[in-house]
Amino acid sequence: MGIGGEKKFGLVTATHWGKLARQCRMSADRVRAIVRELATDIPGALEQAFEEHRTAALRDRMLTRVGEHCAAALAKL
Repeated sequence: MGIGGEKKFGLVTATHWGKLARQCRMSADRVRAIVRELATDIPGALEQAFEEHRTAALRDRMLTRVGEHCAAALAKL
């Protein structure tokens, strides 16, 4: 399933979010605000979720990749 027709998350732009907004009958500004909020909050929430598992090998990889994806999403809004 894609976002506004784009299936690769790193390639989703403001145009794709706008298309998704129209498909969902929401304002593009509202959808972009939701994306902005999630992309801002998710890295910290994930870090808190891993708090008990600071030495887990997966932790650092996940935090890095999710942080990169969130930063890319913010940059393309």
